[in-house]
Amino acid sequence: MRSLNRVILGGFLVAQVARAGDDPLASADEAYGAARYQQAHDLALKVALASDEPGLSSPARSKGARAWRLAGASSCFLKDRPGSLTALAHLTKEDIEFVRFACKRQAIEFTDDEIHIAASPARPEMQEAQAAYDAAKYPLAKKLALAATVADPKLSVAWRLLGAASCWTKDKTTAQRACEHLQPVDQEFIRSTCARTLGVKLQNPRVLR
Repeated sequence: MRSLNRVILGGFLVAQVARAGDDPLASADEAYGAARYQQAHDLALKVALASDEPGLSSPARSKGARAWRLAGASSCFLKDRPGSLTALAHLTKEDIEFVRFACKRQAIEFTDDEIHIAASPARPEMQEAQAAYDAAKYPLAKKLALAATVADPKLSVAWRLLGAASCWTKDKTTAQRACEHLQPVDQEFIRSTCARTLGVKLQNPRVLR
């Protein structure tokens, strides 16, 4: 009887391994559980990238979301901050918190703005705009931030950067317009920046969204 049980158990385990081998995501899950994070990342990323193709079914998209979550968490353990951020751009709120928690355990943290930018079609413009602003190249930062607001009108961080850069270039009109796309806390940031650079206070704007 024991011999028969061993045969049955052995057959079951072989079947499980075979199924995992046929399913890259199952193999990625297995590798992640065994702390083989590079293998888990590579397998999950392959599935995740394939899930970005247009016209996929809901189950395929759901599988893709699981793959991005696994790729992101694996990147955290690999100390791959850019890789984790790329994954975060493809996730919903619940999965974002899971990956952020995994990264935090590895002393890697992300701001909400970074995640919003990563998920935005205006990501290239925003990255360049932020770099220009940090380098005190305010006219260039304003130009790039304006382009970002065109590419993604709902990206609040782009409007905030546009407003701040407009203050530094003494463009009160654009700064005022940027404020109208922001919530009160960000409006106050623009108003205080303009107060320092222009010596005037902007009007209290209405919030457009």
